[in-house]
Amino acid sequence: MRPRARANARLGFGDAFAKAKLPLFAYWLLSLGGLFAMAFTIVLVEGGLPNDFETLMSFEAGAIVGLGCGNLLALSRVRFWLNVAFGFVNVIMMIAVASAMAIGAEVVLLGWIGFLMGFGCGHLALSHRFGLAAAWLPILCWVGAIMIYLNDYGRVAAWERSKISAWMPLPLLYLFLLVVLILFYMAAKESHRLALWELLGGAPWKRTLIRAERPRVKLQPRGWAAILALTAIVFAGTAIIAPYLWRTGKGDRKAHHADEEPRRPRTEPIDDMDWDGVARALRKVMDEAEKGGSMLLPFIPLFLLNRPVRRLVRMRHWRRPLVRVPPTERVKNLWRLVLTGATDAGAAPRPGSSIDETVEEVQERAHKAGLARSDSLREAAAIYGRVRYGLGIQPDDISRLEKAADQAYHDSRRTMTGWQRIKCWWRKDA
Repeated sequence: MRPRARANARLGFGDAFAKAKLPLFAYWLLSLGGLFAMAFTIVLVEGGLPNDFETLMSFEAGAIVGLGCGNLLALSRVRFWLNVAFGFVNVIMMIAVASAMAIGAEVVLLGWIGFLMGFGCGHLALSHRFGLAAAWLPILCWVGAIMIYLNDYGRVAAWERSKISAWMPLPLLYLFLLVVLILFYMAAKESHRLALWELLGGAPWKRTLIRAERPRVKLQPRGWAAILALTAIVFAGTAIIAPYLWRTGKGDRKAHHADEEPRRPRTEPIDDMDWDGVARALRKVMDEAEKGGSMLLPFIPLFLLNRPVRRLVRMRHWRRPLVRVPPTERVKNLWRLVLTGATDAGAAPRPGSSIDETVEEVQERAHKAGLARSDSLREAAAIYGRVRYGLGIQPDDISRLEKAADQAYHDSRRTMTGWQRIKCWWRKDA
């Protein structure tokens, strides 16, 4: 079992729930808001309860139950592949039940579908790798409410004249709330991840520290300004770009509140195909594609050289700071240089591993290759560990660590071939 898995196993259900209260609150606020917005919009455009209101309530009730069950599995640390297998079996059962039922199948099926969607998204709500995928169901509900409202008020003609003019006040309010709640959920998820790292990830003193009172974290005015600016940028960017991604299609009914003249469909038959016109249209498409491709050519080197340039700048900053940094940050940067060399050599530190475990793994790889153990690596680890745990920093620690970290970086890469050194420049997070 990996060290991180052993550490997480020590966190009981009650402790896990206590740590996850904020992200769960943010997620349920996002999800219930989307479900309510969709139901409210349908009732609003129908002028009352729709004929298939029980079908809508079945879907929303199933989604809420599924979200709750998924959250319970996430807090219990049940593997997600079990969720996938459960969903696969349920889809097969759903098809069998639908074929057997003649009456009420629609209500049962939509409730079942809502449960499965909520079950999967709720299970991912506390995941650190696929946490954003958990927002799929809430986003579906919020966006569905926006599109239902715009379609029912006949904004197609306005959209065809000017994309942005298709927006109306209520859909814009929905979009703003969606952006705010998603950012709140992402921030809560990040605080949850940081709390777990402090409790379980290589900081033993955090596990035994007893505080006399609950710590209070206050957001500074600059932090509030940054959050408001980010919210405004995401909201404005989405409102401007989204209409250009919409497409029209044949509706399933007429809009109730359309105040525009309907477009008359073509009724006359097409006898002869204008092949010359088709050829001109194809040439125009090819010319536009060629023009767009020529505009993208200067950006191709950016995609190819993005990682090497980032690595070069980072390592230059770690060795000799490009801007002034505090001594403690300088120590962290030099240790990052050491970890980069270890990762290049294939000894990447695992999540939750301590400094000594990382050093021992690198030394063991060198010993197996018939090379001497690196004293510089141990010296760099000793200085970094002392500074990291607040045991003080000596006047000559920076100068000593500069030499030790650079030597440890080269010592870790002694066993690498030339081709391996080249590939490291394109390594992810290099």
